Amino acid sequence: MTTRRRTGVAVVLLLGWITACGASDDSASAPGTSPPSVPVGTPTSGPPSPDGKGKGSDDGFAFLPWGPDDPPIPAHYAALAASKDSPPGCADAADTAPGGAFWATVVAVCKAMAGDGAWPTTTTVPKPPPAPNSYQKCLDAELSAMLQRALRWHADHLDRRPIVAFAPRSGRSSCQSRIYAVRVLDESDLDMQDPPDGIALAITGAGLGSDPVVTVDGKRVEVSEDFQPSPGLKTLVVFAKSTKAHLARVEVATDFGVLTATVDLPGSGASPTATSGTLTPSPGGSRSPTPAGSTRPSASP
Repeated sequence: MTTRRRTGVAVVLLLGWITACGASDDSASAPGTSPPSVPVGTPTSGPPSPDGKGKGSDDGFAFLPWGPDDPPIPAHYAALAASKDSPPGCADAADTAPGGAFWATVVAVCKAMAGDGAWPTTTTVPKPPPAPNSYQKCLDAELSAMLQRALRWHADHLDRRPIVAFAPRSGRSSCQSRIYAVRVLDESDLDMQDPPDGIALAITGAGLGSDPVVTVDGKRVEVSEDFQPSPGLKTLVVFAKSTKAHLARVEVATDFGVLTATVDLPGSGASPTATSGTLTPSPGGSRSPTPAGSTRPSASP
């Protein structure tokens, strides 16, 4: 285990920036899930064959990609983590969700597919409420896609109960292995007498692991400090050396692959941004590179 050197980062200021750019939240830890009272159709371990229109197969549709063995995620998402042997906790999701039409639809579909409630009468998915961070915004997009599959399938099969395909217990969402922000820290963010040489960077992401290896432009840098701004997210503080202003490549090697992002190092006059975060699978890893058209880190996380 790498020994973390105390950098003296002004955590209050840094957390303020993370919240402002959408990388922190106050959600509680994930509770245990409660299975619905009626089994969800005939559980399967793989998704029904898609028809190219987001409806799933004639037999049913795929549920969410995250399984119950995933890293921590905010309570209302964690309650929905499911596998064929561990149904989603619809009641827990109802108790912990922030409310509103979107989450009411999530809970209604969760109960309906279990035969424990009525299906919504609409095929239109309500807009999610404003997410407190990019991580939850990404999870909301996956929830919206699932609701579209479910509601469209039900509209075409009003008198049938779906066969729902769940993720494996260790199934992971691409949202859970991603760099969401890279920031160049300035002197106001640091409170230390003897800082390491180099430019201080704060890397915030999901799935960074307990002892990640970080490189900047291919050169390994020490993780001087790390902390968790919210469930499932971690911020790493590193110091990188640079002789000229340029767009630097940041890589974080994790148990599930290599996460990448880019950042404008000082001197270019441009604001630092995290862009084009991808996941390159490591040997034995379960993730593939982020496909085109999927949710990716934006220039303003």
